[in-house]
Amino acid sequence: MVFALIVMILLWVMTAVRLPTVWRDRRQRALWTTVLGLALIKTASFPPVADALHAAVVPNLLGVAVAYSLLRFISLVTGARLQRWQPVAAVGVLVALGALAAIAGSDIDNKGDVLAGPLPPPAVAYWVVLEGYVGAVLILVARIFFRVGRAAPAGFLRLGLRAIASGARAKHSRR
Repeated sequence: MVFALIVMILLWVMTAVRLPTVWRDRRQRALWTTVLGLALIKTASFPPVADALHAAVVPNLLGVAVAYSLLRFISLVTGARLQRWQPVAAVGVLVALGALAAIAGSDIDNKGDVLAGPLPPPAVAYWVVLEGYVGAVLILVARIFFRVGRAAPAGFLRLGLRAIASGARAKHSRR
């Protein structure tokens, strides 16, 4: 719990320190939005806050927003075009998760004992939609890094981009 508190404090400090960069350009706004979202997720997942919220879906919904924000940031940095359907897909996933969470009620929980037991169909659909979206974002990021890695100059940059792309693909294929 101490480690989680330290990470949460560091994320909020980073959010505050990066706040003046929000007005520079779109890349800085996308990065700041991602860091803010991560700080909000860590705060909503922190046990005292999570118990007070009584909503296990809040970190998951924030995670979808952060995944889209990170995809947008990577697209801006690498020069890849963000497709028009990507923000629509993110909003669609948020709406679907909200509806499925409302239907499933208390059966949506991030705790292992709840997830290890039998789940009703709305809860299963909730997790499939969430994991499907995260997997799709991972695949898109891997494709962007692989494409950019081809054009990068030989050396550590190209190797690093290809390693990240391979790692993202391997992580997705293990799911």
